[in-house]
Amino acid sequence: MGIDGLIIVLGSPNDDQGNLSRMALARAKAALSSFKKHPSYKFLLTGGYGKGFNKTNKPHAFYLKKYLQSQGISEASFVEFAESSYTADDAFKALPIVKKYQPKELLIISSDFHMERVKYIFDKVFFGYSLSYLAAAYLDNSSASEVKRLIEHEKKTLEDLQDDKWLLNIAND
Repeated sequence: MGIDGLIIVLGSPNDDQGNLSRMALARAKAALSSFKKHPSYKFLLTGGYGKGFNKTNKPHAFYLKKYLQSQGISEASFVEFAESSYTADDAFKALPIVKKYQPKELLIISSDFHMERVKYIFDKVFFGYSLSYLAAAYLDNSSASEVKRLIEHEKKTLEDLQDDKWLLNIAND
């Protein structure tokens, strides 16, 4: 029982009109490429609301879905959204959806700079599932200061996570 797979696209910024950022578009394009290789898979889109990435009255996943549909993806290719606010929240809010559909494989898509943290979190939350990852290019077209800022943020955040107390803290929220 279950479906062949889920393509989990992690949320990223959109503007106040719902236009996807360069980062979100790169992730969406990676998702489209993956779907061409795995047309029986379904999309599980993450991203709700947050000061740093979406201040509109619709979840980020809504805008991502709208873009994917504009590229020819049918309504039947989507499952419900995981309206999350940060990376660990993506995983925890996706978990009940994944359990519902029982996919044979999970393909997780995020940006290149973010992938080490994504793997760390998803490998723990989805232990026992068949996981693969796809990094959408972002750093290649970023300024040196943006690359430095993103890399430093990821390094610090991953260090903070690695004591594993974050699992307990989130589970108790």
